[in-house]
Amino acid sequence: MANSYITLYTTPGCSACAAVKLYLDTKALAYTEKDVSRNEAWADEMKRLSGVRIAPVTVINDRAFYGTFNQQRPQLDAALATRSKGSL
Repeated sequence: MANSYITLYTTPGCSACAAVKLYLDTKALAYTEKDVSRNEAWADEMKRLSGVRIAPVTVINDRAFYGTFNQQRPQLDAALATRSKGSL
């Protein structure tokens, strides 16, 4: 499986977005990146999934996480740990 269950909504120059990308890359997890500044449909999709219009938003399966990387990290760790146990 290509880990395509992870989607990351980003904007250019966003340091928190870069931190989430580095985190996922370090864990060798594949993800789909959607730059919401280039596609209004992706921005609308991000808002629908998360309730916010500020990147980064990380979606793992149907669970959306938003905020700075430090705010997201504990939630991402937990979601990925649950996935590794086969629960997601």
